[in-house]
Amino acid sequence: MGEIRVKLLQNNILALCFYINKGYPGFGSASFIDTLAYNDDQAKYIPSNDTACTIGFLFTGASVELTLIYTNPQRACGFAKGVILPAVFMKSSVDNPLIQDLSSHRIN
Repeated sequence: MGEIRVKLLQNNILALCFYINKGYPGFGSASFIDTLAYNDDQAKYIPSNDTACTIGFLFTGASVELTLIYTNPQRACGFAKGVILPAVFMKSSVDNPLIQDLSSHRIN
C-alpha cells in the first residue's frame, strides 16, 4: 500500500512525495519528497544513498506506474529490502495535492 502526490511546478519540473509500506510482516516502508525532472510523462528518482538504482514514474491520465532499474538488487535503492517493488498507483483525487513528508503517514 502507498501514496504518491505529484504537483507540476513547471512544464519540465514536478514536486513528488512518495510513501510505500510492504505490510505484514515487518511493515517495512520507504518515503521521500523531492523535485524531479519531468519529460514525456516520466520522472526518475535516483536516491542519494544508492546511485546504482533509479525509481521511475510513468504517468498516465489515471495512474502512475512505478518501475525500478538497478545494478544490484540486494541494495534495494537505499531502502529496506522488498519495500520498493514495481506497482501501479491509481489516481484517487483531482484536487491540488499537499506536498509534504509522508514518512509518518498511515495509509489504510
